[in-house]
Amino acid sequence: MRSRIGVEMDPVMKRLLDAGEYATAAQQGLDDPTPGYEIDLLCSPSDRGYVSLWSGLQMCAEAVGEATVSLRGLRQSEVELPASIMTMARLALVNANRVAYVLTPPDPSERDRRARAVLAADVASFERAAKTAAGFTDLARLRDAAAGMKTAVEEDRRDLELPPGVGDTTISKNGPMNVGVILAAAFAQQDLPASERVARDRLPQNTAEAVQWIWNVASGFAHGYSWPRVADTLVDLWHNVSTAMFYAGAVMKLLHLAHQTSRQEWSQLMADHAQAGNC
Repeated sequence: MRSRIGVEMDPVMKRLLDAGEYATAAQQGLDDPTPGYEIDLLCSPSDRGYVSLWSGLQMCAEAVGEATVSLRGLRQSEVELPASIMTMARLALVNANRVAYVLTPPDPSERDRRARAVLAADVASFERAAKTAAGFTDLARLRDAAAGMKTAVEEDRRDLELPPGVGDTTISKNGPMNVGVILAAAFAQQDLPASERVARDRLPQNTAEAVQWIWNVASGFAHGYSWPRVADTLVDLWHNVSTAMFYAGAVMKLLHLAHQTSRQEWSQLMADHAQAGNC
């Protein structure tokens, strides 16, 4: 262990612990929603469909939580596995971004539109999988199950009037740079290493750029490209992971807060943060 009683906790480990706690709280909130609050208003129209925003956001929170557990294990064991470290960071960023994409606009109608876009992307993913499975010859049981899935998601698309042609890549590419400004204004960064305290003075633009860069580097690791030469030391990797997990943890905190805040209050909260971020 890198921390002991009376010794300051490793900043990376603290961020991992915080992100995991926020993810757990967000996931529990989805299990026990508060009627009339922002997250309930966004999710309830889709709650009875085959594809549900509830389950989608829950999976996002679970993925961030699992990534933090995996990263804590790697950090504690001091195993140098850069590809694994960056892949877990990317897992957390991708799922946190989907939540931030839905929640951060100040305008409630825009949040509604984005929630529908996330649902539409989820439905499209099912549709692609069902189309592929329809051509299977050996896995007949899976082919038959996919046919039922295709019918169910077609009903969801019709009943919820989901827009066509929305892919998950569309949502992801609108990600870190767009939400970084609001997140930087919405969450005070505490317990920062000295090197990051200087960067905090350059917010909000610094946060957006840092997250976008980590996203790109982590994607390169995940796809097996030559990105390791860009961040080829464990010190650089853990510094990047620390920033990535702060971002992911902040978004999970945002999701948890949405369980406790009414629509009017939430809209004002996001408007205030958006204004602060543009100062």
